[in-house]
Amino acid sequence: MFRWTRPTQAKKDIYFRRIQVQDVGRLMNMHRRVSQASLTNRYFRPYMPTQTEVANICALSDQRGAAYVAIAHGEIVGLGYYMVDEHNCEEAEIAFLVEDGFQGRGIGRSLSQLLVQHALQHCISALTAYVLPTNEQMMRIFRGAGYLLKERIAYGAREVRLELTVPDFSFDPFAGSNISMAPAAFLATEAGNLPSAHNMARRFLSFCRHFVVQLGSELSPFRGKQPASI
Repeated sequence: MFRWTRPTQAKKDIYFRRIQVQDVGRLMNMHRRVSQASLTNRYFRPYMPTQTEVANICALSDQRGAAYVAIAHGEIVGLGYYMVDEHNCEEAEIAFLVEDGFQGRGIGRSLSQLLVQHALQHCISALTAYVLPTNEQMMRIFRGAGYLLKERIAYGAREVRLELTVPDFSFDPFAGSNISMAPAAFLATEAGNLPSAHNMARRFLSFCRHFVVQLGSELSPFRGKQPASI
């Protein structure tokens, strides 16, 4: 069991772990407790998934994706997962659902960090999602992930793409220091689940590139100006 150490407003009451096959019942119960508005933000309509669909999430293997849950008082109060694209094994679609009474406590952000960490360890280069235009909470999670975010409006929804191989140079988890370092999620590793040598090398090179660019920006007259996103 992995207890996430990032502080949240409810850090004494909440811990995080990988989902388990026996979580089907508790995950179904969380969906029953969630408001129609939260279900709509997740499924674009007040949809209740079937037990088979929930069981499929609970049984995700590393090859198919990953799922983490937030636990409070013995109940699942948050879910975050991604599923690998069957046509492109380097991309995956990510989704979140947090129980209404626990929203605004950093649960979604912590789940996002765990999933990004897992994706990097398994050679996932991009995470995608479809978000309702009114769902600003979800967009704040993506914008604060520390990686290049591309977004566009498609069919009435925001189509977002998080490029895990491109750090977001405007993201500064060490605000106030002279030079911005790599995103916090970049170096985070789950205890007992170290990345492969290939991924470590790739991430180290990305870190070096980020460091050099930031060092150059300290001396550049164009410091702080970023290219427009596409």
